[in-house]
Amino acid sequence: MSIDEKLYNLLSDGAENAISAAELQRLLGLDFRQDVNELVHRMRKDGQVILSNNKGYYLPACDAETAAFVRSMDSRAEAIKAATESARRACEVLADD
Repeated sequence: MSIDEKLYNLLSDGAENAISAAELQRLLGLDFRQDVNELVHRMRKDGQVILSNNKGYYLPACDAETAAFVRSMDSRAEAIKAATESARRACEVLADD
């Protein structure tokens, strides 16, 4: 069984059943919690629908959970973009000097 399959099989439906990256790390025998984050990121890019919240990772139990996750991620992406704008402007000013 691949590491992807192992991780997927450890996930449960519903936000109330979220499992932390630290627990997934332990159960999968990975060296670093970041390894879990990278694995989930790759699986998402490959088309797996894996949701997350402040408690951990989980599978969607309903469309409402998926929609809430999408809104949350969109909001985070907008906040990150806004945070980089001042740095981008500073780089442009420095390039003009």
